[in-house]
Amino acid sequence: KGGRLKVGLWVSDILTDETVLSNEVRATRVREVELNDGDEIRLKGGVEGLSFERLNSRFLALEIVVKNYLSPIMPTFESPTGRMVSAASADGRVPRLKMLSTLIRMLGDDGVDTGLSKLSRHDDHSLRWHAMREWLAYSMDSARGRLVEMSEADRNMQVREIAGLTLTTIFPSSLLETNNASQN
Repeated sequence: KGGRLKVGLWVSDILTDETVLSNEVRATRVREVELNDGDEIRLKGGVEGLSFERLNSRFLALEIVVKNYLSPIMPTFESPTGRMVSAASADGRVPRLKMLSTLIRMLGDDGVDTGLSKLSRHDDHSLRWHAMREWLAYSMDSARGRLVEMSEADRNMQVREIAGLTLTTIFPSSLLETNNASQN
C-alpha cells in the first residue's frame, strides 16, 4: 500500500577501501517520487538510496535485499543535506570477524598473535584496524611491528594516519627511531 508516500531518491559515488570517510562525502538528491499502491522502486545497493519525505496516510512496504552491492562500503546519509553520517561494510562477514577478533583476544591462548595478525591484513580497512586495536589490548609489544607496517604501508590513508598516531602515542620513542633510521 503506497499511502501517497513521497520519497527522495539519492545517488552517491562508489566508496572503496581507499575512500577517505568523513562527513565531506555526500549523496546528491536526484528527485522526489510519490508512491501509490503497487508502485515499485529498485535501488542499486551502495550507490542509490531513498529518504521518506512525506506521508499522507498509512503505507505498507516490502523490502527485498539482494547482497550484491556495487560498493564495498554501505554509507548512511543525512536527509536533507546528503552528508554522510556513518558507514558499514557491505560484507556481512566483517562484523562477525570483528567479534571473532575480540574473542581471540579475550581467550588469550597461544594463537592470539597469529590470529590477530591475519585479521589485521584483511581486505576491509575497518576490520584491519579493529584487529589491531584488539591486538594492542592483548599485547602492545607483540603488535608493535604490525602497527609500524600499518602506519607506513596500509592502503587506506586513514588507517595509516591513525596507526602512526597510535604508534607515537604508545611508543613515543618510535618517532625518534624512525627519524634516525631515515637519516642513516
